[in-house]
Amino acid sequence: RAEFTGDQAFPRHVALSLVRQTAGLVLDGLIIELGTAPFEVSGKVGFSDPPSVAINVKSDALDLAALSSSLPLPAGVSLSGTSKVDLKVEGTAADPRASGRIGLAGLGVRLPVLAAPLSGESGELVLSGDDLVITDAAFRAGASRVTARGRVVGYAKDATLDGIEVTGPIELADLSARLGVAMTGKGSVAVRASGSARD
Repeated sequence: RAEFTGDQAFPRHVALSLVRQTAGLVLDGLIIELGTAPFEVSGKVGFSDPPSVAINVKSDALDLAALSSSLPLPAGVSLSGTSKVDLKVEGTAADPRASGRIGLAGLGVRLPVLAAPLSGESGELVLSGDDLVITDAAFRAGASRVTARGRVVGYAKDATLDGIEVTGPIELADLSARLGVAMTGKGSVAVRASGSARD
């Protein structure tokens, strides 16, 4: 058994109990400070080949701006705000599977096509097996507000959209000049999408 505390550069390990067993390592109480808020990691990493994992990750307010800097996001896309996260990662290091919930309230996303950042007001992403379900999500961008729901099958690999719906009133001025058109007034969006995400 080993216990560590520290005050290092990102990520900062606040406390960790590490137990070596014959079959693997057990993590208990690993607290990592990411930006302004910590998240907790617990579970087990097995010594199999490839290594097996059974890890829980929890945070009441995961700092998405700090996370954004370490993610391979498309050019012009960034995250902000916080999110409640309760995930379990199981399987092998080569093929991990995640399940659990990611809260959308408090989430902020900057997209190049929008003049205003997209802010999450409610809803969750529910991960189960290879599927991702969007439940009662509401987003606001400037004066526009849209809701979203539906399912993405095989989200980690060959994603297929299954009844993804996006609806709501929009302010046309919230669309940026990147579209090449200056627009004013009100509109609405009502989109339902199914099929391969590549298409």
